[in-house]
Amino acid sequence: MQDLKNYIRILAYLKPYKWVVLVVTLCSFFVAASFAGSIGGIKPAADLLFGEFQVETYRKIPFMDTEWGTAFLNGLQEMVARDKFRTLMVIASIVVFLSILRSLFKFVHGYLGAYLANRMRMDISLELHDKIMDQSLSFFSKEGVANTIAVLSYDANNIHRGATIIFDKLLLEPLNIVAALAIAFILNAKLACVAAIGFPLIGYAVNHSGAKLRKAPGKP
Repeated sequence: MQDLKNYIRILAYLKPYKWVVLVVTLCSFFVAASFAGSIGGIKPAADLLFGEFQVETYRKIPFMDTEWGTAFLNGLQEMVARDKFRTLMVIASIVVFLSILRSLFKFVHGYLGAYLANRMRMDISLELHDKIMDQSLSFFSKEGVANTIAVLSYDANNIHRGATIIFDKLLLEPLNIVAALAIAFILNAKLACVAAIGFPLIGYAVNHSGAKLRKAPGKP
């Protein structure tokens, strides 16, 4: 609980950079959306090129049962019927476009996330410096100058690592997981339910078995 309070206190230093935080958050959503689009496009692309593209199947996808969604699906079916090579080129172009778009947003996300982490460390270091400079000589005699500077540098580096984790892992990775799960449930809800329940159980079983094997005494 104390660590959570410290994190919340540290996040208060982001208030002067709220617009940069907003851009980083939006980039995270775009990266997750492009990731979901890449995953969700595998099955339709395979159906278009190698299988039978059935409009009725894809009308179950949200917004595809509307007028413009039906027109879009019918257009895809007509394009496949006319020329599969052209369909392949269109799919390849979409894949390249999504890859470039995802890389662009991921670069902006990483760059601005690093900028925020560095600014946070600098602001906290300056505040700590001002606090230390206001201390009496007896404080430095008791704590020691070298020890005070070492603690200051160590804490500032920990804050920088924590801020980097916030923007890189805690913000982006959960969005990628949510986007992947959403696409999985849209494409096949039953299989997604089985996977969502089964994979954690399998992971727990493997992890538990591995822990038991590590604790087992070695054979002579």
